[in-house]
Amino acid sequence: MEYRASKAWHFSHELATEIHELVADVVETDKVAVELARRMRRASAEAPAYIRASLRKELHHEKLACYMAARNSLEDVHRHLKYSLKLNYIDKDYFKKLEKKAESAYRELGGIIESTEKTIAKLEVE
Repeated sequence: MEYRASKAWHFSHELATEIHELVADVVETDKVAVELARRMRRASAEAPAYIRASLRKELHHEKLACYMAARNSLEDVHRHLKYSLKLNYIDKDYFKKLEKKAESAYRELGGIIESTEKTIAKLEVE
């Protein structure tokens, strides 16, 4: 696994694991919390899955699509975390902890995306 992809996967996988633990005890009678938990769990699981899928792609365009999808999933997670904070489902300290992991994965993906876009541009010129 490429080093940066490995780091992005690591951060996003940690985030997904923590979110899975966070939403495990959602009260089933709170329909908003249940739906938010479902969306957050799905989005957090998608990010490392897309990064992992990028490894099986040979074309740079396909890899880029996976990285972009992972980044979009992380954006969804962040939005759901902010909503959870606003609704007092999580406290500010826990939000900051999870936000830091999401930002770390997002930052690593940003570097990979930039590098991949440059590679694609270079190959198109040749």
